[in-house]
Amino acid sequence: MALYHGKFIDNGFSLAFYKRMLGKNLTIHDLESLDPEFYNSLLWLRENNLNDNDNLELYFNTSYESLGKIENVELKPGGNDIKLTEENKSEYLELMTKWRFTRGVEEQTKAFLHGFNEVFFFDQSNNVLTFSL
Repeated sequence: MALYHGKFIDNGFSLAFYKRMLGKNLTIHDLESLDPEFYNSLLWLRENNLNDNDNLELYFNTSYESLGKIENVELKPGGNDIKLTEENKSEYLELMTKWRFTRGVEEQTKAFLHGFNEVFFFDQSNNVLTFSL
């Protein structure tokens, strides 16, 4: 609507959201400005050998609070039974990063991007964004 009425919106999106709009892959480093504590936790996992920290008891799942209730989510099918190890650490970090960017907003993001892509076209080969009504 702002485009239609020629209005400037004086707020922007996060760099991670812009990357998502352009179809770029999000990485663990994109979390740093959005959620420094979460980012540092994942960074610690990445930089430390989990074979030396066998008492972490982490699995391919996570939980979060929603309306006062704790929700549990498997990062992949059977994730409640897949223990995090040094061997599967990269997959865990990738899935956890993806989950953090999409938790609770995936449907809204898809709807926004659908509408955005009806108004704008991004030519990835030339990095050109064009506007059309």
